[in-house]
Amino acid sequence: MKGTPPDTRDLQVIDLSSSDEAPGEGAKSNSPPRLRTDAQKSKTHSGEVPSEALEDSGDDTDSQLDSDVDEEDLKPLIDPSTNIKADLESVISKGFDFDGEFAYSYRYSIDDTPNPCLNITGLGPIGLPLSERDARGIMDICEKTCAELRTKGANLELLSDQVSFDNPAWEQWVQAELLSTVCAELDISDLETKKCRFERLTLHKEGSSLGRLESGMLDGKFGTVDIVLPSLFTGGRLQFLHAGKVKSYDPAHRSALSTSVVASYSGVVHTQENVQSGYCLVLSYNLLHSDDHPDHFPSIPEMLGPIRRLRHVLMSWKQGYEIDGDDWPSALACLFRHKYPKTANFGAQSLKGADALLLSHLRHVAHALRFKMFLAHIKLYVRGNVSISGRRRQCGCGYSSDWCDDDDVDVDVDKLEMDNDEVDEEVVLEKIIDVDGMPVEIPHLEIGMDNIVINIASWRDDPPDKKDFEGEEYESGTLTYMYERKAVLVWPKSANYPVVIGGAYEYTCNALRSSLSTQPSRKENKLVDSLMKCCETRHHDVATMRAAVQVLRETADRWNDPQVFLRAMRACGVDRRIDLLGKEGFISAYQAFGWENLKNLFADSVNNDLSNACRRDLVIRLCEVAKEMGDSEVEIWCYEQQEIIVRSLKLVDSKQTEWLVSLAKTRGAEDLRDVILPQIFAQKVGGVFWVEFLMVLHKEKDLVSSSSPRLIDEIISQSIAHTVQRSPPFSTKTIKSSDHHYVEQKVADVDLILQLTKLCVDTNNVEACSILFKKMEEEARRDVHNADIPLWKHYFLLTIDMDAYLNSKPELKASLHLFSGFFRMAMELIFDNQGQVGQAGYHPASSFASTTLDTEPALIIAIRRSGGLSSLRNMLTPPRIKWLACSSPDSLKKNLRLIVLALKPHEENLEAKEAFSFVISACTSALVNGFDLRTLHTRTHSGTQVNYACNDMMELVEFSLEMGTQEQYKQLLNRLLQPLEVSYGKAHLLNVLVPLIPLFRDYLKKRNIDLTTDSYAKFCATIVKQFAQKIMGQKPHEVVSVDQLKAIGCHGVCLDCQALMRFFTTNVQTISFRTAQVTRTHLERQLERTVPWGVTWTTIRQGMPHTLHVTKPESMTALGLWTGNSMKGQELLESLGNAASQQRILGNRYAWAYTTIMGKPPVSAASSAGQKRPLPPDHNPNRSSKKRKHL
Repeated sequence: MKGTPPDTRDLQVIDLSSSDEAPGEGAKSNSPPRLRTDAQKSKTHSGEVPSEALEDSGDDTDSQLDSDVDEEDLKPLIDPSTNIKADLESVISKGFDFDGEFAYSYRYSIDDTPNPCLNITGLGPIGLPLSERDARGIMDICEKTCAELRTKGANLELLSDQVSFDNPAWEQWVQAELLSTVCAELDISDLETKKCRFERLTLHKEGSSLGRLESGMLDGKFGTVDIVLPSLFTGGRLQFLHAGKVKSYDPAHRSALSTSVVASYSGVVHTQENVQSGYCLVLSYNLLHSDDHPDHFPSIPEMLGPIRRLRHVLMSWKQGYEIDGDDWPSALACLFRHKYPKTANFGAQSLKGADALLLSHLRHVAHALRFKMFLAHIKLYVRGNVSISGRRRQCGCGYSSDWCDDDDVDVDVDKLEMDNDEVDEEVVLEKIIDVDGMPVEIPHLEIGMDNIVINIASWRDDPPDKKDFEGEEYESGTLTYMYERKAVLVWPKSANYPVVIGGAYEYTCNALRSSLSTQPSRKENKLVDSLMKCCETRHHDVATMRAAVQVLRETADRWNDPQVFLRAMRACGVDRRIDLLGKEGFISAYQAFGWENLKNLFADSVNNDLSNACRRDLVIRLCEVAKEMGDSEVEIWCYEQQEIIVRSLKLVDSKQTEWLVSLAKTRGAEDLRDVILPQIFAQKVGGVFWVEFLMVLHKEKDLVSSSSPRLIDEIISQSIAHTVQRSPPFSTKTIKSSDHHYVEQKVADVDLILQLTKLCVDTNNVEACSILFKKMEEEARRDVHNADIPLWKHYFLLTIDMDAYLNSKPELKASLHLFSGFFRMAMELIFDNQGQVGQAGYHPASSFASTTLDTEPALIIAIRRSGGLSSLRNMLTPPRIKWLACSSPDSLKKNLRLIVLALKPHEENLEAKEAFSFVISACTSALVNGFDLRTLHTRTHSGTQVNYACNDMMELVEFSLEMGTQEQYKQLLNRLLQPLEVSYGKAHLLNVLVPLIPLFRDYLKKRNIDLTTDSYAKFCATIVKQFAQKIMGQKPHEVVSVDQLKAIGCHGVCLDCQALMRFFTTNVQTISFRTAQVTRTHLERQLERTVPWGVTWTTIRQGMPHTLHVTKPESMTALGLWTGNSMKGQELLESLGNAASQQRILGNRYAWAYTTIMGKPPVSAASSAGQKRPLPPDHNPNRSSKKRKHL
């Protein structure tokens, strides 16, 4: 059956052995007060409070503390403990092993327990919950049976022989589930020897109470169980007292619908408060132990001996450490027996059983001997090596190849176990708190495995809370076990570890918020002081400050203490930030504590707060309340403050626009000009405020009283001029881009420029626009290199929006010349994309790639509105065109295509036609001349399907023809052949020119142009001739036959042998095999037959496994290299077309080129009788003749 845990309001545990009274105030404290060391007095962390700040200090001094220590404690021990850790473990495991409670309580819902079906002799069945009628019937039976109970206020009892239970399930529940639960909570084993015996029924009526001392172990009895049956009553609170501790329980909570169980050991004192109303019906049982097992009789352990031994160990530690600290532990961590969840409110109250027993006694002994004690969340790490099984792959010859090195192989961590090698152990103090749960920090405290005190059983016997595996190369890795435990930290006070509070804010707020006291205790005063100190360093955390202000205000209200309120508000900064308390909070304080107590706080808050709105709202609200209360003094103060606020404006923003305009309407234009605007001018506020403020002021200007009709217009014009002069021409904003997983990115912000333009137009100050545009141009030419965002982006966005705005304002036609300067600058920057004109020439502004924005509409708009093609021609000076062609060729080509598409003039417009022709031809020529042929070699990628260099060249060829500039096209072909005479010769030929011919042929075919046309044929013939002369050379002789090369290897399915055979049939000179030794040995056997050919091999013994490195001599690669080049040459010839096309293109050099490339003459030439060997293209007949004569 499931039970309902008791409400926390009902169940309390009180430690009577400690006292809140300081020495000299009532009873003397059992434990000496704590003192702060010099290290603790110093502030070690910003914003943190020494831990002693919450401890009662009173008039304590070291001498007073020493006087509380027994004189015997100051004498050296006769037989001191020398192994503190071992002796402490022994004391804890043998003296503090009781893992139960002296009393236990639990509340079951009415549905979770069977109905006992009470039957009372002479009365009959009794229903539950207990009714008034049945209660009076029980009273009548008790009075008839026991005449001595007729005394007023006495309890009414019936013995077991007068009560029976008609429901068999009740007795079964009591002897099984209830007995098992009670014994478990009281730490009682051997359940088969225990039983519950019903003794009596008791009825507590209004005014009755019960207090008794149990008789101990009489007749096998070792405890009692009281079952409070469902009955409606109030009062009757139970208390159990033992060894200075009290457990209290309120059975009246939900008493009509629940069954409460209360159990305790014999010897525990029971007391019960009077029942205030109703009837409390209780069944009392005795807990009995079987007579057959007298040696296992349950009882509460005697603690006097263990406490003495614990005191002896700690005193030995203290005395030894004070004599020579190096030979004694500076601190120990005693692990708790039980595991506890990681909760924010963990503290001494969270402990149970043996852990609670240990802490309660250790706390008092440690305090008496001047030891420090804290609780800790500890993580224990154990790391060791672990072997894992690798995966092998088998080669065809049966030998194992290299180990599997796949990082994606999953490892089941739960199945791994550490090797029996040495392990590394580590202790991490994750969190430290005092016994009440206050988080603290102890910077210099270090705890290692040697400082861990094991409680009862080793923590290593439990399964780890977490396992982690980090794989290493091949077969091994590191396995980490992590154990989470709670512990109590103990050290002699003389160790002088400085302690600072780390989480005082949360702790003190919760403690004060949960308090219901109307008068402060000493501890609560300490809590208030601690919270104030925390707030003094957290002014930047507004949410935290508001919560603290709320707690402190409620506390001051509850105590009715204005001084606490004032100190708290100033500590939290309310005298500088009204919104921390809020205007209603101020009003509430004014009503609670009076004006005399708070007037200085109000004055400082209004004077210091940086928000005009908060100042104004507070004064207005206070004035309203003062009128309602008839407080004329406060009313007058509020009127004075309103004037002070106007004459001492704090920083304004657009949210205050309506208020400022209302001030202008009520105070007049002169006051606006002389009082308000000078303050705003001095604040250097941004243009956003000015735009909104001046727009509203312009709309409301007729409602502003003025001595001159033009005064308000002059004020607006003056403010616009001020705004234009002060506003930045280019600004940015940060947005979250969904294209990049909502990452923040900075973009151009053009809203202010557009708003300023509209403001100038709407207020009839159009001339100010030209000033704004001039400022933008000057800034663009001066600071383009330092801009966060390329300035062409600002102009791009502005151009589109500005064009749309001008189109919506036809009345501005006469003023359009004022905008031409803006569009001219926009044309320059957008055309350049990332360039900017400077005094020293044209330079790239940034490395930003202009492919992220579509600049086409903005560029055309800017050209048209700045003066058309003539304006564009004037902008495109030779230096500018040259720089654009070299730095941004793609951008320039895109712009030219756009101009051809959108701005090509009509034939009759000669001026525009001439400008258009100049722009296209000059820019295309610059692109051809500026193309850096060296970049082609950075664009070649061997082994890929795409030759980017050829694509680049073909794109430029196509562009030249597209622009209608054939001359530049021919010039480009000539330029391609230039690098043949420089260091790029062979690379340029193989990687650029040879792959270009097929693309070149296909493109000409699309345009119906024959490749054999003179200019194109000459280009192709030059490439073929140079390939034959510079790439092919003389065909080398065969060193090793192909049949011999193919004989290498075991000829099975061995992958390594297959790779070795392929290696010998290619022109690759080296190969490496990183594999296991058995595979390397197998390969070396195959290589032995290649020794006569000059093949060498060596083993590189770095890394695992080792690497076999094989090298062929150059003589074995020459033929393969020539054969590969011959195949490329054959493809080159075929790209020219059939044999007839090849002959027309190559002319009289066809036979020589073919023979050089193919290694044999053409078929038609070889069949001719007496055909001589073809001569090379650089053959000089005259020179040959002279040479023969000389010989």
